[in-house]
Amino acid sequence: VWTTHHKAVMNRVEDEIGLPAVIKAPSQGSSCGMAIPKNEHEFVRDMDEIMPIENVVMVEQYVKGLEVTCAVLDLKTQERARALPVTEIRPDTSKFFDYYSKYTPGACQEITPARIGEHLASSVQEAALAAHKALGCNGWSRSDFIINESGPVWLEVNTVPGLTATSLFPQAAAVAGI
Repeated sequence: VWTTHHKAVMNRVEDEIGLPAVIKAPSQGSSCGMAIPKNEHEFVRDMDEIMPIENVVMVEQYVKGLEVTCAVLDLKTQERARALPVTEIRPDTSKFFDYYSKYTPGACQEITPARIGEHLASSVQEAALAAHKALGCNGWSRSDFIINESGPVWLEVNTVPGLTATSLFPQAAAVAGI
């Protein structure tokens, strides 16, 4: 549809979710194949770049706010899944938590525990546990959120979160004493 109906797609996005929007190649990870266009020109440019990756994209409403993530550990030796401390994500060099911010030491502040207050942290942890359970995850998962004026907005679950030296799950586990 994109290659033959640019204007119709653009009109639908503007009518239903507006700009800025989030464009994602749905099967990619680490923010590969992702953009946040602010206007029609950027939207067309980003769609033309991202669409060939998988020949399908997700277009989502952009939610402005503080990005946080919450890891869930679900071991057979435990009675039930456990939410780890919430991590606050503040990219220093990029407009969002992109591939560069994720894997370049010093490109992002990752603060665990997040500086969001106990009540808000508890809400994020409860939502991460609920997503983990509802989606049938086991072992581990990590849910991403944006906190705006209405509270936490769940974005997605990572069913196989990274375990590199710069990954968020190991940082939360370390703060939890694991």
